[in-house]
Amino acid sequence: MKRRSREINIFSISALDIFASALGAFILISVVLLPYFPNTGDSPIRISALLPKLNEARAETEKQKTEQESLRGGIKVKEEEIGKLKGQLEELKKEAKKIKFPHIDLVVAVDTTGSMRQEIEGLKGELSQLAEILTALAPSFAMSVIGFKDRNDTPVIRSVPLRLIEKGSPASRQLQAFVDSLTAGGSLKNNDLPEAVLSALQAAVNMSWRPNSELRVIVVMTDHAAYPEEVEMTLRLARRFASRPGQRVSAVMIGGAPDAAQYMPRLAKAGNGKLVRSGGSITATIIEALLKS
Repeated sequence: MKRRSREINIFSISALDIFASALGAFILISVVLLPYFPNTGDSPIRISALLPKLNEARAETEKQKTEQESLRGGIKVKEEEIGKLKGQLEELKKEAKKIKFPHIDLVVAVDTTGSMRQEIEGLKGELSQLAEILTALAPSFAMSVIGFKDRNDTPVIRSVPLRLIEKGSPASRQLQAFVDSLTAGGSLKNNDLPEAVLSALQAAVNMSWRPNSELRVIVVMTDHAAYPEEVEMTLRLARRFASRPGQRVSAVMIGGAPDAAQYMPRLAKAGNGKLVRSGGSITATIIEALLKS
């Protein structure tokens, strides 16, 4: 009779142990992770609840995209405007180099009522540039600025004395500080269109002009005419000032109001000056107003 083998196959037992251990681990992990498994039974309900939030997020994304595109378009337009103004300024510099300027006294009388906000800000930003160009082109250059409002305002006019302008000089800093202090606005009682052009022109004519200045120019910048009863007085004053050699009054018309369209050409003609229709750089506008008509 063949003797039965008592040897144990360790490999078979080990495989069984491994299988049993793996099964146990799988069951244990399944029990632990069971709360985290998605409940597929109510998925349609959960999806319908999430859909409005998803659609809202999509709408917000589209809105932001539209706003970004609009912003890009606005930036592009501004860049084009800046490029155009730079081009105008470069052309002006080229033209100015061909012109021999004498000793210049310049008085800019600017309307500072509420409708002139853009022009006032332009003057603030470009004053140093204007002064730099004119001091480079002329043997000497003096400048004053007069801010005028409506005759119901107090004060009607503000001004800074006519002073020699040199780079970095106290007079240059005082002029810039004065222009920076100008604000667009006026009295609540002012419901009419005309402005106090006569008061501004009287202050300009009575400036302490330099004895050695060869060209004396008053530049009036406004978007409306003088008061009807003062129109003829302003024209006579401009003619009287322009009757002396090297003196003239130029007019810068802002916008296209009917009263200004009739009055400003008459003022420029009476002052033997130039009519300029503003629409770009303040620097270019004022230099153009300095030139002969």
